[in-house]
Amino acid sequence: MIKHGEHWNAPERHPELGSDEIHIWRANLAELASAGDLEILDDDERERSARFVKPEHGSRYATAQALLRRMLSAYTGRSVQDIAYRRGPNGKPYLLDSSLEFNITHSGDLLLAAVTLGREVGIDIEHVRPERPVMSLAKRYYTPAEVAWIGTLQKEEQARAFFRLWTLKESFLKARGTGLPGGLNTFEYALVDEDEPRLLWTHPPHGKPEDWSSWELTAHPDYTAAMVVSGPARTISAYEWK
Repeated sequence: MIKHGEHWNAPERHPELGSDEIHIWRANLAELASAGDLEILDDDERERSARFVKPEHGSRYATAQALLRRMLSAYTGRSVQDIAYRRGPNGKPYLLDSSLEFNITHSGDLLLAAVTLGREVGIDIEHVRPERPVMSLAKRYYTPAEVAWIGTLQKEEQARAFFRLWTLKESFLKARGTGLPGGLNTFEYALVDEDEPRLLWTHPPHGKPEDWSSWELTAHPDYTAAMVVSGPARTISAYEWK
């Protein structure tokens, strides 16, 4: 299986983003949490952070959003206070007056972010939980062919296969800007160990399979991760945010 992100570099200074590049960042939210995180969020983000039932979940959300603002500040040269989002019809944030495209995801304390220029991008990470009833979940959310593929695997392999597909599918819908309401069964992936994931077909609202490039990412042995970007494959660089 071809993976991206096996080697995460911690650059001494912030790297420049070329027009044909995608930058992926990995970060540990527990290590980066700061008392000042809430101060640089907007009112909606602070309110959302306060609504989490478990305080640790609210803290992770605040740290993730603060980290995203610091990243965008580094790429755009704007101060963190000047990072102002607009949101698409389904809530996906974007920057005005910038061709920078971005997306973040986190599971537990592990965060991934993708940044590129002028292309839609989605990224997702999930902790593999073997105790989940993955076959019943797959039948609920996936296409018949994807369900059949998971069913051919040994019991101990099914959970990782389920989450490999989930991260690809959620990344695709995040890139589309629809999120999960876009329908996990409105397109189909094939996973072959020696190849990149293949997007086999899509329903018309998603465009054509050749309109998208997909990758699986190596972030941690206990997690699966993926990224989807519009257009042809591009150069990928993986970095550690410290």
